[in-house]
Amino acid sequence: MIIVQLNIIPVIFVVLQVKWQTVLWGIALQFVFALFVLRWQAGRTAFEWLGFRFTEFLGYSDFGAEFVFGASFREHFVAFQVILLLHTYGHVQGRVNV
Repeated sequence: MIIVQLNIIPVIFVVLQVKWQTVLWGIALQFVFALFVLRWQAGRTAFEWLGFRFTEFLGYSDFGAEFVFGASFREHFVAFQVILLLHTYGHVQGRVNV
């Protein structure tokens, strides 16, 4: 029982360090996006288009993995799908922020 109570102390200090303005902005943006998508056809269409573009982007990662590792890359999902996707996304993000 004492161990459980002592484990809560670091959690309290972390909660006190949270920038609540950032959290509230995130929740507000989620609410606005939800209204945009659920209320208006234009919002639904915009996010659908964005989803197709993201799927196309993921396809580039598959094409690169097949080029480098051959057609059997799909047998090793984590090694050739997840890690390469994270690497490709990180590379693109690095180029965007320059």
